[in-house]
Amino acid sequence: MGYDTAHGAQISAASFPVWGFDARDAAAFDGVEVLAATPDYRLMRVDDEAGRGDFRTLRRLMCALRRVNPEELVVWWWTRAETLTVALLDTYEDGREFVRRMDIDRGEPDAVSLAQLEALSIADLGDAENADPDVTDRAAMLRRHIGEVLAQERLTREFFDGFTKALDTLCAEMVEGPEDAEDRHDVALATLLRLVFLYFLQIRGALDGDRRFVLRKLREARAQERNFYRSVLRPLFFDALNQPLTSRRASVAALGEFPFLNGGLFEPLPAEHRHPELSWPDAVWAQIIEGLLEHYHFAVEEMEGADEQRAVDPEMLGRVFEGLMYGASRQKSGSFYTPRDVVRKLVDEAVGGYLSDTTALSPAQIHAMLDGHPLAIDGKMRDEVREALSTVRILDPAVGTGAFLLEALQVLRRCHFALDGEDAAARGADPLAEYRHVRGLIHRHLFGVDIQHTAVRLCELRLWLSLLTTLPKMPIEGLPPLPNLSHKVCVGNSLLSPSDLLKLRSGRSAFASAELLGQESDGQTVREMLAKLEQTQRAYLTAHGAPKLRVRAELAELEASIQQAILAARRGKLAASLVPLDQLGASQDLFGDDVELTHEQDAEHRDLSAQIEAIDTASEALKAGRVSSLSFDYATRFGQLLEEGGFDIIITNPPWVRAQNIDAAHADVLRSRYACQRRGLWAGAKKAGIRAPFGPQVDLAALFLERSLELLRPGGRLCGLVPAKLFRSLHGAALRAQLAQHAIVALEDFSDGSRRIFDATVYPAMLHLQKRETPKPIGRASRRDSLRARAIREPSPMQLTVWRGDLATSWRSEPSALFAASNQPGAPWLLAEPRVLSLFERMRAVSETLGEVPALQPSRGLFTGCNEVFIHDEAETLQLLAEDVEAFSRPVLSGRDVRPWSVETPRRILWPYDPALELRDDLPQSLRVHFEKHAGELKSRSDYRADKPLWQMFRVKGALCKPKVVWRDLSPKLEAALAPADVLPLNTVYFISLDDERRARLFAALLNSAPMRAMAYALAERARGGWRRHFAWVMRLLPVPRRFVEFINGKDDLDLLAFEQELRERPAPWDATPRLDHFAGELFGLKPAEVDYLRAWRCGEEVA
Repeated sequence: MGYDTAHGAQISAASFPVWGFDARDAAAFDGVEVLAATPDYRLMRVDDEAGRGDFRTLRRLMCALRRVNPEELVVWWWTRAETLTVALLDTYEDGREFVRRMDIDRGEPDAVSLAQLEALSIADLGDAENADPDVTDRAAMLRRHIGEVLAQERLTREFFDGFTKALDTLCAEMVEGPEDAEDRHDVALATLLRLVFLYFLQIRGALDGDRRFVLRKLREARAQERNFYRSVLRPLFFDALNQPLTSRRASVAALGEFPFLNGGLFEPLPAEHRHPELSWPDAVWAQIIEGLLEHYHFAVEEMEGADEQRAVDPEMLGRVFEGLMYGASRQKSGSFYTPRDVVRKLVDEAVGGYLSDTTALSPAQIHAMLDGHPLAIDGKMRDEVREALSTVRILDPAVGTGAFLLEALQVLRRCHFALDGEDAAARGADPLAEYRHVRGLIHRHLFGVDIQHTAVRLCELRLWLSLLTTLPKMPIEGLPPLPNLSHKVCVGNSLLSPSDLLKLRSGRSAFASAELLGQESDGQTVREMLAKLEQTQRAYLTAHGAPKLRVRAELAELEASIQQAILAARRGKLAASLVPLDQLGASQDLFGDDVELTHEQDAEHRDLSAQIEAIDTASEALKAGRVSSLSFDYATRFGQLLEEGGFDIIITNPPWVRAQNIDAAHADVLRSRYACQRRGLWAGAKKAGIRAPFGPQVDLAALFLERSLELLRPGGRLCGLVPAKLFRSLHGAALRAQLAQHAIVALEDFSDGSRRIFDATVYPAMLHLQKRETPKPIGRASRRDSLRARAIREPSPMQLTVWRGDLATSWRSEPSALFAASNQPGAPWLLAEPRVLSLFERMRAVSETLGEVPALQPSRGLFTGCNEVFIHDEAETLQLLAEDVEAFSRPVLSGRDVRPWSVETPRRILWPYDPALELRDDLPQSLRVHFEKHAGELKSRSDYRADKPLWQMFRVKGALCKPKVVWRDLSPKLEAALAPADVLPLNTVYFISLDDERRARLFAALLNSAPMRAMAYALAERARGGWRRHFAWVMRLLPVPRRFVEFINGKDDLDLLAFEQELRERPAPWDATPRLDHFAGELFGLKPAEVDYLRAWRCGEEVA
């Protein structure tokens, strides 16, 4: 392969410190050897024939050597009895380290493994000077070559393309299947996922002990002219893997020996039940198996953090699935796959915070525990930590394919190992002990909900595979069945319960009411039924066969009973509210006349009656056993847990969807259900002229955060990846007010960072908060409850991190220091460094808020609704109007025509208005014919009024026809210019009109100054390419020096007038920028060095 191994040498234990190795890590392997050492590279071999080491230990060795020799190219070979692992420690552009890894089967390598090994050869590589000119030396060339061979990104794209084509083929070539396109897609996707799962099983030897089982069975079926799906796949899916060994038919046993996987992915879909003859031609399977799946190496083990392996692993399958499900409709679904290192960071933050609340561990001990390092603590503290770990409950309410739950599982495993390392090692005497341990962690601690059925099944699959890795090699009959997870990872709507869909507004928690917990159904209280539900769920975890069906039916019955009790309680409250209205409607006044209900009272009576009728209908459906009427509800599925206070940790990347993309059938219910969905700003917004945006604008992610706070126990931790705009935009006001009521632990804003966390143009932020509501004591409080309450009472300033390009700046701040309006948490938050915020505060201290100055009211330009009819270039306008061009057209200004200091007006707008801005009827014949020619387009405008002429336009007002300060709605920085009175701005331009052109020119200059641009940069929403959205409300929050306000209001100021004259006389006003910045600084009370700091801080135009 071209590696020079002539100078190989074993590293002795005495030399471990020289290499930076921890002696315990190095001793975990049989030996560490330098196979090759040249000026260009070093090849290390880690001998692990006995199989005592693991990848995490190897990774620590790799990082240790990197610290000793950071510039050296080191390739690692980890040799185990059956596997050769090739690994390289690499670095992203932002400095994050990660491992690229590839596993090759040593015993029976397939063609894919041999090709990958051959690709690692460096024998045929030329010298650096003959290679790519971007490569500086041979070491760099080798690093790039090996990195490209091991890279997973290209592999993911290739597999995604192949998977998508395979899915399309299965949909198109299905025989005797459903006609409905959605049903066909669901069946095809489920079948393809099952087939991929077989590949994960066979590499573990779980398919009749044959690591090439699928390919061999395909070739056998074709040779014997048997349909592969009907003779192999269908029986394997539904009669073998889905059935206990003792219940399988003899015909299935002939296929071989297989474990019992206990339903889930291998349960037939309803469409498959309806179409038992469903099948595909063998040619389809040859294309998918031989043409796609056999070209890839599959690995059951998932990587951690940012590490990659050149294989199809469960994490990649999750990424492929989410790209498949959401790629073409991300705007609607708002779902984005979370990078592994971000997942790890959020999970570590949440679990670490929980441990700091519930134990006396130091931050260093918690960090070590999260990494799985054994803890040296006394027995009392060990018991305390064990208690905390045994009771933690973790939820992802938008679980997707389970990235956060899988990482939480690994973190919990590491924590238990750190706590009970010796005990964990002792479990080795029982071959199934680790399996039972991990199964218990899943059952006790992990919960997930998602509205996508297939995503939930894939999450279950990944959890099953994590269990599969714990099973030793043993006879098939000795393998335990995989657990039922459908009561832990559920298909459902986290935002709306059945009661919500009946338009019943629930309170902060349905379980805060003792009346509800005491409600009876069939002689049992809700509290008793919840306790029984939890017991039944535990039984369902390990049930299979006939007992499984019996337990499932019992679960459905219990959930129906609890739903019935909840509905009965709701009905009672509604009926009580209806009584006084009925009594009033049946009464008479003093004169003996019947009392008529007011319009409002009558509407309330009809609404209450309709809700009672809906509840009665739902109750009848429950009594009739119509299961289709039931849907997921946290109150029934996780009721016992909620009664105990809620989840300890919620970690999520919720959907990012604007409200206008939400299903219209649910929009009204969501608006009544969630405070952050209802319109509302902060106190003082109205005074500044700021109004709530028209229509529903709030992001679905905000609703998920509000819902998460309801489900979280007091003192619990919430960590999420959310849109950064929630902390700036108007529609985030209600949510910000809610968040500020809790202890915000950390906030990290990636808006202006160069890293793209998602493969889409979105701008994320990481949020970590602790619910601040103090729990009511019930009985005797435990030490864990006491520590949590103490943590709630003594919050620390939050850790704020802001990325600008490749650099991150972190500091601690009180949330109140960020509010753009004093003491108003609903106002936009200024995520800026302390010195910047201090300068902003000083600016505001000598200023009036722009929106509160009557003479400085921002407006948006006029709206035609049909630009192609109204707007033309000079030549076209002249041809249409001839000598009437001046009377019936004006220069027009769009956003692209505005530059700092100047405007360009190459186009004109047809202007059918008189000086009083009334629509004219005396149009030239040519203009009238032009408008009538486009009558259809003009009448189709959404704001068109039939009682006005065709040529009507919108937002036409007197301010348009005055000297104006104009700016673009979208620009890299605030860019203002003076526009003459006759120039008309369009709706992509905002403007402030002023009667005096001198004052207008000076105001435009002030907006172009460094202090104002810095403030606007901090306030405005980020857009693509580092640009900002300078909406009217953003401008209304800008500070205007009081001295300047007096000048705008008519008071002469000789210094300001002299500066305006200086600007007017300069041929290029922008040459005065340094002078302007310092002049503006003087008005704000800032020193020149402080102005220079703000100019340097505002770096929007340099951010990609």
